[in-house]
Amino acid sequence: MEYHSFSSLPPEEERQFVVFEKRTAEAAKSANNIGFGVATGLLVLTLAIVLGFWAPIKAPGVEEEQGAPPQPAASSPSKPAH
Repeated sequence: MEYHSFSSLPPEEERQFVVFEKRTAEAAKSANNIGFGVATGLLVLTLAIVLGFWAPIKAPGVEEEQGAPPQPAASSPSKPAH
């Protein structure tokens, strides 16, 4: 990338800003790399969570069939023990 004629200043003064323009371009590249890395990491984490907890969606009010019927709960004693 050529760093000349990027302002309306005379060429002598403009040359003083080349260092800053190069640093700005390098910082932008570094920031883009970090941003893409973080976005990729979040995408992988999100996919891992979604696929890890993936289960069929149950319709409301529909219960799953179970192999054995549920056992009745123990009844409360009719007379208190002394």
